[in-house]
Amino acid sequence: MEFTYIKPDHTVLFQSVIGVNGMGVKYPQNYIPIYNQFFSLTSNNYNTIRLNHKHSLYEVKNKVNANIFNCTIQTGKIQKEQDVYFKYSPLLDPLKYIVGRYKEYDIGSLPQYTRLQEHAKCSDSNNSAYIDGMFNYLSNQLLHYHGFLHGLEFYGSFLAIKNTFECNISDDIEYIVQSDFFNQHNDTLFHINIPITKSSPKRSRCNKPSLDIGEVTDISYDTMPSLNISDSIETELELVYLNVTQSTEETTINSECSSVSSKTEENNSDTSSTSGYSTITEDDDNIATLYSFPVHVIAMEKCVETLDDYLSHHKESLCEDEWRSILFQVVMTLLVYQRTFHLTHNDLHTNNIMYTHTHHTYLVYTWNDITFKVPTFGKIYKIIDFGRAIYRFRGRILCSDSFHPKGDAASQYNCEPYLNKQKPCIEPNFSFDLCRLGCSLFDFISDDIDYNTVKDTDNTHRIILEWCQDDKGRNILVKQNGEERYPDFKLYKMIARTVHTHTPELELNKPYFSTFITQEHVDTTLPTMHINAFTNYIN
Repeated sequence: MEFTYIKPDHTVLFQSVIGVNGMGVKYPQNYIPIYNQFFSLTSNNYNTIRLNHKHSLYEVKNKVNANIFNCTIQTGKIQKEQDVYFKYSPLLDPLKYIVGRYKEYDIGSLPQYTRLQEHAKCSDSNNSAYIDGMFNYLSNQLLHYHGFLHGLEFYGSFLAIKNTFECNISDDIEYIVQSDFFNQHNDTLFHINIPITKSSPKRSRCNKPSLDIGEVTDISYDTMPSLNISDSIETELELVYLNVTQSTEETTINSECSSVSSKTEENNSDTSSTSGYSTITEDDDNIATLYSFPVHVIAMEKCVETLDDYLSHHKESLCEDEWRSILFQVVMTLLVYQRTFHLTHNDLHTNNIMYTHTHHTYLVYTWNDITFKVPTFGKIYKIIDFGRAIYRFRGRILCSDSFHPKGDAASQYNCEPYLNKQKPCIEPNFSFDLCRLGCSLFDFISDDIDYNTVKDTDNTHRIILEWCQDDKGRNILVKQNGEERYPDFKLYKMIARTVHTHTPELELNKPYFSTFITQEHVDTTLPTMHINAFTNYIN
């Protein structure tokens, strides 16, 4: 797999994203701090390079919605127009910004190679937004260098300032309105589009789910007041140091990302690391609009819908073989990512799996001298949203700063680069992702299960229930009486510590997937993926 950079002329691209019909961003730049891990940058070249990949974003043309634009994609000298999905991953935690947990409020500038000391979180190469974008690129390389059809099309990425960045704060509103910082700066640094009073009911913030970042509305906000807020930050809040003092112009961006926390680690749900494909609608309440917010803009293929959406509308009509096809594709994707990059996704739920349509009726995989012929039912499934991922590439550990001691997943593991030597080492767990996915799928099957006759339930229900089991055979999600076994983020911690039998490699040996094993000669026109031949890119 080639891993190089090129020096493109992005004049047309950057003019198109900030134009009247653009995406409401300004000051787009090529430089992304994660490049420091792999390339010898200088003050002369740092903002001129981008990663080299097959298909590249050349120009943004017509807006379909806040996230989808018709674009010109360039492959060599050939250009074509197609719809592209843009994910806007925030470089800072919106909730912490809204309640004043960053020491400096002036966030209207982007990290520069020559001023890294001015940007604590934004300049960290492990920023979850950079970790996400980098693995989108690596997944794309597997797609084009190894023919791995579950890889994502990646068209490039850049940093920018979003003029108006919107996020859903429905689950955090009662916590936010009690913040003096919020009440002082609402309608200046940010705005909430419903009436807010400080008399809102009070309750503990400990078990709230994370912010849900969604579609941005194009709002012009060309004038930002200069405020001195150094004395107004709430004393009970621990400050996160961020010196970002050089201002740039504004931006408009929308996305959902995995690094947004709701009071550090004390929560997690299927929306805690939400899909970049989720959007805010006009009917959504409690939308916070943040003015001039720094983001990582990631251009990727437009998928059809999430697995969550598909199951919500079609679960009753799915035959067992289609269920089996869905689960097999996900298991094989995890296997490949683990073998090639030692990846743990760490938040794999049904909103972080999507599909694209395919005309292929079957996909063929060879693994350990076994051939699997898998019906597609017209869909190829792909894993998205790597903002909480940990993986290795070229001898380096790329670990989301969600696992930083101040991050929202700080205590899930205890490993490099955030190892606390005073505590037991807990390495990333290759069984974590299927167990987490099983817990998400459990919601779709729980009403159909009679726990007194669980052995008689269908095969798909059984394997999902198995994925929810810890090493002692207990359902890690619920007790037999239906009560939640581990609340909120403790579920993540306990999966990491007590689940070790659900690795993708072990799952492929189970009878459930043996239906797809074939001894027959496979039609050479079918897409075939030889998994053992994929290169290990860890070192």
